[in-house]
Amino acid sequence: MKTLNDFKLLQLGWVYDLNFPLAARLISERRYLERIRKSLPLSGEIDELLIRLKCHLEALGNNAPDSGPLWV
Repeated sequence: MKTLNDFKLLQLGWVYDLNFPLAARLISERRYLERIRKSLPLSGEIDELLIRLKCHLEALGNNAPDSGPLWV
């Protein structure tokens, strides 16, 4: 990594290391991907990456409980 943007892209890749549906749901609800995206330069490649990451989170998050304490 040479720049801050390199680190931000690295952070986006951490989505693939998630194992718990609840974590995926919280990332989606808190819009972390969108917040990181806004700080990156405009690029079709980055937009495509975000689409793939959102699909991954959605697939993982489908098994998350809809209610109840977040620490369970």
